[in-house]
Amino acid sequence: MKISMLICTFLLLFGAPLAAAESLPIVEIRNVVPNQSVFKDARRDKPLVLQSEKDTAKYFGDKALKSLKKQVDFEKRKVLVFAWRGSGGDRLSFEVAKSRFEPVTFRILPGRTRDLGQHLRVFSLRAKGKWSVAK
Repeated sequence: MKISMLICTFLLLFGAPLAAAESLPIVEIRNVVPNQSVFKDARRDKPLVLQSEKDTAKYFGDKALKSLKKQVDFEKRKVLVFAWRGSGGDRLSFEVAKSRFEPVTFRILPGRTRDLGQHLRVFSLRAKGKWSVAK
């Protein structure tokens, strides 16, 4: 009886957040740093779309890839990587539509400062989830 209670407690504490994240239309992934090559292939208005571990390995080192694989099941989800250099005040936001397919719309708010900064945002979406970047 005590063992089953421990198992249930473990699943509630650690299994539920992972299952909940898989059911969400979008999840921001933090604490993963890609290689600098990501800034050549991704932009703020055209992110990289990574749909497999093989695609992801091209842009992430071993440690980051390992961390990413813990957070993303590539059978069920894809990864979007927004990476750009621009004003330090640049902002990227998103909203999820309340429709059947729950499309995600990303919006860029350009900064007004003249400093140059690197920006990186990594998101996980459902594999068949729709998304767009507002003009």
